[in-house]
Amino acid sequence: MEPADYLPYVHSFRAVAIVAVVGAHLDLVWSATWGSRVAQSIIDNGTVLFVFIAGLLFQHRSTGFKYLRYLRTKLFNVIVPYFVSSLPALGFQYVRHLGIYSPHAHHVFRNPVATTALALLTAAHMRVPLWFVPMIAVIYLGAPLLLAIDRRPRLYWLLPPSIVIAMLAHRPAALDNIGHATLYFVPTYLLGMWFSHHRVRLMAALRSKIPVLAAVFVALVIVDAVILGGIGPIRSATPFSTEAGVVDLNLPAKLLESFLLLLLLERYQSVLGKRLHTLAAASFGVFFVHKYVLDAIQSLTLHLYGHDLPATPTSVVLIISVTTAVSLAIVALVRLIAGRRSRYLVGC
Repeated sequence: MEPADYLPYVHSFRAVAIVAVVGAHLDLVWSATWGSRVAQSIIDNGTVLFVFIAGLLFQHRSTGFKYLRYLRTKLFNVIVPYFVSSLPALGFQYVRHLGIYSPHAHHVFRNPVATTALALLTAAHMRVPLWFVPMIAVIYLGAPLLLAIDRRPRLYWLLPPSIVIAMLAHRPAALDNIGHATLYFVPTYLLGMWFSHHRVRLMAALRSKIPVLAAVFVALVIVDAVILGGIGPIRSATPFSTEAGVVDLNLPAKLLESFLLLLLLERYQSVLGKRLHTLAAASFGVFFVHKYVLDAIQSLTLHLYGHDLPATPTSVVLIISVTTAVSLAIVALVRLIAGRRSRYLVGC
């Protein structure tokens, strides 16, 4: 039985968002053609979808919010699985003297325990994809401030300037730069909250505007990838530095894509709902395990061919599909063995 606040199309969005995240982490060789840049612009930066839906669900479920209970839930359902999913990477690097334990790495501490603790605070041991957890943890800690904005809806006027700031600040080139990442993604989380706050009115107003929204989305992608030569979001060494570009058009494109996906998923829920349910329910588990699967696929490809595969429609669809399916199977196995305790291992 689904909870009273269950929104089927929002649940389905979680499945689409995790597929976008998997796609953003593909290890493929992209060509320099405009078609390749368009594909990368669409596939990359899937984290925006993930953060947007997190903000939407946070606001949607905020009735009766209790901060300590909220933090406890996030501790056991997000932070603990983050530690568990970090163990294989930490163990491998420690035994092989690689990564954070490499003698050539910059060490703030000589003690391996302190080195491990510092790495976990920034996900330096497995930047892709686990940087997301320290970043979202900062947002969790700021939940009362975000709810204060939600309870004073006029403060949502902070959104336009904050999105512009994020477009100028860019994503961090160094994934363990958590402060920079938070600056970029908080406006997306807040936009998800705003959408949830006005959801009924927005959905009603936008249902007839799907073609217009789609046209603007396509226009943004073409301007970014074809005219400006972008290949996804701008990634900068420091906030507002311009060595990789000035204005990140990929962010507004992804935010618009989030609106479109919600509208389309609502429209076609009777067709897509059941098909996406299993993946949606296991989306956070797929997040925690998919990079291990991708690394295994890359190792196999290097063993068989001696190089990474070129990015083609076939290779992109095939690797996303295989990675998602294998990750789902691993999560299902963990849930079968661990039962309810699986949420402490894989987050669901």
